[in-house]
Amino acid sequence: MRKLLESQRGEKAVIITFDKDFGDLIFRKSLKPFGVILLRVPPKSVDYITEFLKWLLIESKIEFEGKLVVVREDKIREVRISGITSK
Repeated sequence: MRKLLESQRGEKAVIITFDKDFGDLIFRKSLKPFGVILLRVPPKSVDYITEFLKWLLIESKIEFEGKLVVVREDKIREVRISGITSK
C-alpha cells in the first residue's frame, strides 16, 4: 500500500478503496497521496458500486485532490490531507 500511495501522487491519480488502512497510512504514517476515496458502502453488487461511483465522480462535483473522502450511503465526509494543496 505504501508504494501505491507514493507512486500515485506523481500520477495525480485518486485511489478508490474499501480498505480503512489507507487512513492510517495517511494520518499516522504521514504519507501524502494525491487523493483517496474510502468507500464505506456495502458492496451489494458490482453494478451497485459502479452506479455509486458514477454518481460520486461525475455528479457530486467533489474535488478529490488533497483529500481523503469517506463515503457512506447517507453521508460524505471530506478530510483535507495536511501538506497537500488543492487547486
